[in-house]
Amino acid sequence: MIVVHGIATNKFVVDLDKSHSLPYYLKLRGYNVYSVSLRGCGKSYHESPSRYEDFSFDDIVKYDVPAIIEKVKSLNDSPRVNWVGHSMGAIIMYAYMGTCSKEAKNSIASFVSLGGPGNLNHLSNSLISILSRFPNARKMVDLKFGAGILTPLGGEFYSPIDEFMYNPETTSKRTIKKIMKNAIENISAGVTDQFMHWIEQRKMTSVDSRYNYMQLQSEINVPSLFVSGKNDGLAAPESVKFVYDNAGRAIFGS
Repeated sequence: MIVVHGIATNKFVVDLDKSHSLPYYLKLRGYNVYSVSLRGCGKSYHESPSRYEDFSFDDIVKYDVPAIIEKVKSLNDSPRVNWVGHSMGAIIMYAYMGTCSKEAKNSIASFVSLGGPGNLNHLSNSLISILSRFPNARKMVDLKFGAGILTPLGGEFYSPIDEFMYNPETTSKRTIKKIMKNAIENISAGVTDQFMHWIEQRKMTSVDSRYNYMQLQSEINVPSLFVSGKNDGLAAPESVKFVYDNAGRAIFGS
């Protein structure tokens, strides 16, 4: 079982502690679980003059997803894996299943999307979309540093932005502070630019325009579960239902 976090976070957002850990919950139920930090996040971050941290969404799909799958298969001596993705952790699997070979797709036994939007159209009139008009400003935002500085105030004051990110009624102040301190990451300039382009163009394509990831959602034909939150601002229920409706249907034969 592979559990993958979303954008602007690392593995600790899904594996914070024993009381807030999906991997730990699954392990107690007999699964071999691997929680990863994607490229540029957590211990997978390596700053260098060669701009290792400047990569695109496409790079994660093309190189990192298959590398993670093959590594877990080798560690378990197993031909197949189960993938649980939160937010972007689900979107990269949408894209991977739309672009990988049939043989590669056979390595995926099942897939769970936790708040993984199938499009970003619902964000076209949001505060996030405004950032797309100021490329220099958005590249200067240091989310990790800002979250660390504001950790003592986490959960103490509520704003529309807080409600956009989590449910204040069900999330304790202690949990919010712990996430801000340990789980927040900066976003690669390449990933940021690609997501902003998707919001502006109302379609999700690869940088070279070779792939239309929204159209390729029809290639999702493994047993899948799509979960959405009623008030999720980043992955609105209609955006999750979009990919559910587009997904293909598994064909079982003898």
